[in-house]
Amino acid sequence: MVMWVLLPLLLLAAVPESLGVVQKLLENADFPGDDVLHIYSPDVHHCQLACTQHQSCLFFTFLRPDWDKDDRKFYCFLKYTDSGVPSQVSERNGATSGFSMSKPSVCLSSIYQDVDFPGSDYRKLPSSSYDECQKVCTRDPGCRLFSFTTGSFPFAADRKTCFLKYSWSVPIPPSITTQMGLVSGFSQSLPKAKGTIKEECKEDILANSDFPGNDFEQVPAGSPQHCQILCSIHPRCTHFSFSQSRTWYQMSCFLKHKQYFNKDESVRKEGIYSGLRIRNCKPLTVWGRRFEDVDFYGADSSQAFVDNADICEDKCTADPRCQFYTYVLPSYPDLTPELRNKCHLKRVMTLPRPAKVVSVRDVVSGFSLRSCRD
Repeated sequence: MVMWVLLPLLLLAAVPESLGVVQKLLENADFPGDDVLHIYSPDVHHCQLACTQHQSCLFFTFLRPDWDKDDRKFYCFLKYTDSGVPSQVSERNGATSGFSMSKPSVCLSSIYQDVDFPGSDYRKLPSSSYDECQKVCTRDPGCRLFSFTTGSFPFAADRKTCFLKYSWSVPIPPSITTQMGLVSGFSQSLPKAKGTIKEECKEDILANSDFPGNDFEQVPAGSPQHCQILCSIHPRCTHFSFSQSRTWYQMSCFLKHKQYFNKDESVRKEGIYSGLRIRNCKPLTVWGRRFEDVDFYGADSSQAFVDNADICEDKCTADPRCQFYTYVLPSYPDLTPELRNKCHLKRVMTLPRPAKVVSVRDVVSGFSLRSCRD
C-alpha cells in the first residue's frame, strides 16, 4: 500500500520535460480519468504504440485479458493532461498503464491464441495453420491483420480458414469540411507510388453521377480524386461515390463493393462524383495536391504562425510526426486576427487496428509482418 501512496511522486520524478521517453509499464495500475479516446488492442504493446501515434496521447491504461470487473477486456484508454502527468494513480488488478514512447518499433509480431479480430474482412481462404495464414497476410499488400480458425473450431464449415483483414495504412483526417480562407494538404514525405509502372492512371470520374448502394465504409475525402485513391488502396473497394453537396454527407467518400459491377448502373445526381478503383497504372499524386477552401478539421498536434501555405507544408514535411495540415490564410473571413497565418500540423494513428478484440476459443489472430522487415 505504501508503494501506491508514493507512486504519484515517483511518476513526477520519472516524467522528463521532453515526455514520451518513459517506457516502463506499471502492472496492475490504473490511471483513472483523463481519457481522450478508447480503442481495442490485443495487448499492452499495441496500446502503447497507439498512444505514441495518437496526436495528443501521453499515457494510457490497458485492460488485459485477465480483467474481470466488467466486459471491457482488451480496452485501450488513451489519455492526456496539460502537465503530462496522470491526475490519479490507483491499484487495479487486470490493468497495465504506461506512457507513450519516443522511438517506437511498429513491428507487431505477437500471436494471440483464443483471440478473434471480428470484422474488417476482405478475403477468406483455406489454410493449414495460423503460421501459413500470417505468411499469406504478409505477402498480400492489402492485409494488415488476420484471424485463423483451428481444426477444433465449433463450426465445421469455417474450420482452418484464414480471414484477411484491412486497417487504414494512410492518414485520413477525422473530418473534412469546406471553409473559405483555409488551405489543407498532406506531408510530402508520405509514401509515393512504388513499382515500375510508368503509365499514368486515367481518373475517369463521372460528374453528377451516383453509384447507389453496395456501401461498406464512409470516410472523409478532400476531392473526388482523393476518394478514388482511397478506394484503390482499400482491398475490398471496387467503386466509389463522392459527395461535395452541402448536406450532412458533404466531403464524404462512400467506398463500395460489388463483385460484378458495371458503370452503366450509375444514376444522375447533382454534386456526386463516382468512379472505379484504379489498377495496374501509376496513380496521380493526390498527396501532393493542395485543397483550397478545405479544412482538415481536428487531429492537431502543434501550431505555428508562418507567412504562407508553402512554409506550412514545408514544416509539416520536415516534422516526422506531421501527416497533414491546415493553413489559415490572411483572407480568412473570421474577425479574430489571431487565427490568421496559423499553420496547424496534424496526425492520426496508422498502425493496424482491429475493429474489435474478443476472446474466442480455437481462433488465432495476429498482424502482417511486413513492418517487421522494413
